[in-house]
This record gives sequence, structure tokens and C-alpha cells, in this order.
Amino acid sequence: MRECVRIPSYAKNTVRRAKNTTFIYGNNQAFRVIKDKMHIKFVQKFYKIFSSSANATGEHFCMDWALENSDVWICDSRKFEEKKASRIYKIFRKKMKKIR
Repeated sequence: MRECVRIPSYAKNTVRRAKNTTFIYGNNQAFRVIKDKMHIKFVQKFYKIFSSSANATGEHFCMDWALENSDVWICDSRKFEEKKASRIYKIFRKKMKKIR
């Protein structure tokens, strides 16, 4: 993350303590804070990863839709299930705006 973006000093504490949160920068680059050890171990094998939601915007989770609209499936012992949506913040030079 440090190689891709610079976190403004006012937001460093928020980013460090965040869980299940995505941060978007003004140049439309985004990163997600990951605390889950299995997830971290997988992601470290790659430099950058793109993922998308497993459901259509505003819809509930549907396994058939998710499998139909994805190129690669990665599953582990935890399975897929609908959970609370993650938080999304947009970070500007002087302020941070909550998107979701």
C-alpha cells in the first residue's frame, strides 16, 4: 500500500484502525484494509488484485448470479454468504468523505 498511495496525516489513524473498509483516493485508486490472516496470506502472492461485488447493486447476495458473472472463483472453507456491507471512504487532501 505504501508504494501505491500516500495517506494524508489526518487519516493515518483511521486507516490503521479500520476493519472491512475500502478507501478511495482522488485519482480513483482504491485499497481495502484486510485484517483476516487467510485473506492476507492469499493477497500477498500478488502485487495488485481486482475484485467486484458478489451481487448486483442494491440486490441481495445470489450465488448463481455471482458464479455466472465472474471469471475466476476462489473459495475456502468459510463459503460464500451475505454479510453487512463494508464501509467506503473517499480521501481528499484535506478531508475524508463517507461514501457508504
